[in-house]
Amino acid sequence: MFNPIDYLVINEILNSYKYLACLSKISSLDHPKPYVNLCIVADLLGISNSLSITIAHNRYILDLCGFTDQEFSLVELKIVLEYLQNTPFYVNSKLDEEKFLSFSATYKRRCTVASQESFLSATKQLEEKGYAVIPNILSPEEASKIKHILQERAELERQHSVAYLYGNNNSLQRIYHLVLKEPSLNYLLTNPLLLTMLDHFFDRNTHHDKHYLSTWQSNILHPGAKEQQLHVDAPYPGRSLPEWNSRITVSFIIQEMNEENGTTQIVPGSHLLRKVPSSHEKNSSQTKPLQAPVGSMCLWGGYFWHKSGTNKSANPRYSLLGTFASSLLREYSLEENNPMLVAIHAPKEFIELKNILGMNHGIKDKSLLTF
Repeated sequence: MFNPIDYLVINEILNSYKYLACLSKISSLDHPKPYVNLCIVADLLGISNSLSITIAHNRYILDLCGFTDQEFSLVELKIVLEYLQNTPFYVNSKLDEEKFLSFSATYKRRCTVASQESFLSATKQLEEKGYAVIPNILSPEEASKIKHILQERAELERQHSVAYLYGNNNSLQRIYHLVLKEPSLNYLLTNPLLLTMLDHFFDRNTHHDKHYLSTWQSNILHPGAKEQQLHVDAPYPGRSLPEWNSRITVSFIIQEMNEENGTTQIVPGSHLLRKVPSSHEKNSSQTKPLQAPVGSMCLWGGYFWHKSGTNKSANPRYSLLGTFASSLLREYSLEENNPMLVAIHAPKEFIELKNILGMNHGIKDKSLLTF
């Protein structure tokens, strides 16, 4: 079975080939290890996206790190590749091997210990309280930059009359489809600790992916926005909820949240009730403000009772939210991915089947990228 601790230092190989191309130049084509020669030739020919080349590159880096396969697994390698993009281990395309080798062991120990502690703490919080707060995921500068991106996008959509506005006096705004609208933010979805938490949360015996992204959006409370009613993010017909986890939401905290600007109100432990709050409970339940410093990553399960508060301040409150769902739900409704096949091969021939194929589902009104 999947061991989350082994997965804690995983990251996607983002732009790693640029770095690998630099590494390959330190060796000649008569290198005694054939996979190194393969790397060099692949870089020269620009064909480094094939599986065989990927494996060769990974084996090459493992050797440079001085690790065997048993000591340093392929998934652990990925975060090192990502981290090395921004480290000065090579000058004029030549690797400072001594500096690099010294770094590799130290970095592995440091990130593994830190990730284990964060994972175990967050898992315990989720199981006992229904939510988890993991600090220091974003730097203050990073959080400020993300908030600025969302501010500009929100203003742009209002100017072009395509903003998704609702609530009293249109004081609430959503920016949907951020995957396409602001791709510079998508790296947050592959945060290694987040991926670990998702695999743990949705763990089940399956050969398929365990979870999929359901939505990646921003929720904006403009001044005067009223509080929501208590709700869950995974409602089902009736009030009782299943025993298995179906959804989880992650919120990246990009500005200070307090009771003045409408911080999220929560009911700790409510996920254990496994039910949707009744009309009486929506009004009578004791809530507490979610306390999470800027730069934190917060997670709560789909059965956790929560709501946004009233924004009594003079400024908008921005949140960045991603919701993931169990792949089981998609397997039930989409055993064959007909919408994808139709969109690729015959988009004009199945117009009458668009609804039954689900090709219109999830496209929010006034939320497409039209400018």
